[in-house]
Amino acid sequence: MEHPAPPSRFRRATNGAALAVLVGTFLWLAYHWAALPESLPLRMNLNAPPTLGSKGRLILLPTIMLFLYGLLSYTEKIGVINMPDLGSPERNRAAAREASAGLKFFCVALIALIQLSMLASSDAAPPGVVGSFFAFVGGVGALLLLVASLRRRG
Repeated sequence: MEHPAPPSRFRRATNGAALAVLVGTFLWLAYHWAALPESLPLRMNLNAPPTLGSKGRLILLPTIMLFLYGLLSYTEKIGVINMPDLGSPERNRAAAREASAGLKFFCVALIALIQLSMLASSDAAPPGVVGSFFAFVGGVGALLLLVASLRRRG
């Protein structure tokens, strides 16, 4: 059985960043849940006022983030994603692993920023909601870096 090459620095960095954004977003949302207004702008239209919806719909976005994280982790693990042929199966799998890791971070970060913009654009958003988002994500990222460095030492 073929053993895949160890993850590149790019894959390790993007996987760690994606996990930090995912976990940080869940913790941030849980922390602010009670203070969130019952009605939030869920859809933006430049020609009209935003469409309002219940805060319960905010659970949908982290669920989508979790699904995409799992799906792209799977495609990264098996090294299969729809890409141009690079001439050999090994090169195709390596490129697919790199692309999956990058897509994972991009998708998770984009959805987290959409959720952040929905909350930040509300007049009734809790104070410091934007700053606390980056504090939660940064804190989880720092914790992941600490755990990774301790694993390499030990």
